[in-house]
Amino acid sequence: MQDDGAQLVGGEWSFRKKPDFLASRLAYFNTLLEAQKAKYAELPKQAIKITLPDGNTKEGVSFQTTPLDIATMISKQLAEKIVVAKVKYSNGKIASLDEGLSIPEELKTSGSGEQGWVEYDATRPFEGDCELKLFTFDTPEGKETFWHSSAHVLGETLELEFGVHLCHGPPTDAGFFYDSYSGKDVS
Repeated sequence: MQDDGAQLVGGEWSFRKKPDFLASRLAYFNTLLEAQKAKYAELPKQAIKITLPDGNTKEGVSFQTTPLDIATMISKQLAEKIVVAKVKYSNGKIASLDEGLSIPEELKTSGSGEQGWVEYDATRPFEGDCELKLFTFDTPEGKETFWHSSAHVLGETLELEFGVHLCHGPPTDAGFFYDSYSGKDVS
């Protein structure tokens, strides 16, 4: 163990609830979140059209309307069940917080092989006219997203309760797990 109290992976280990690194991580996240909110506030609010798979359209406002808002317009029951969305910006974006990324999302092909479609958080505002697909837990996309998020919740719980170091926590075809380091002599 180092003199400053930090624990090294592979060294001596002791379980400790709410390790110090979690507070600094949360503070950093909150700084990033506030910066993102400020950037969203500066982006243009323009009328946009959201096209659904059946060809129907919904009206929205860029950097304000979200997939969850569209699900609510369709039905309250759908809004309560939505897990994730996919969005395709066929005519480009009005603006984006993704500017300057080394590999923009829209250049990737989604897992189903659909060019231009990107998985999209249900609470992320749209950035222009787009096509929209909504997914519930009953779909492969919904299950994968729900289980991926669940793995993160499990990982955070392991950190909070036991102070472990997280290793790998993916969704699987039938659920999720999280490997973690909890000491060299723990089985």
